[in-house]
Amino acid sequence: MAVHGAAFMWVVVLLGLGFAGRSGHRWAFLAGMILYGVDMIALLVTFSIWAFAVHAVLIFKWFQGQKALKDLNEANVQTV
Repeated sequence: MAVHGAAFMWVVVLLGLGFAGRSGHRWAFLAGMILYGVDMIALLVTFSIWAFAVHAVLIFKWFQGQKALKDLNEANVQTV
């Protein structure tokens, strides 16, 4: 029962971060990146190098997307 409660809370936290990120809160994206990075550490402990590599590529692309959004906001570009 405790495992189900923990899994439910995990889903609620991730949904909350998703909605906060969708509302334009950058802290939600950074918190998501940190959680994803912690998951990468867990993958290294289990010696899953391929899964770690996939996580590393995705977190790098995630970072690039955040940088692009920041650059757009600084340039005052209006989007549709």
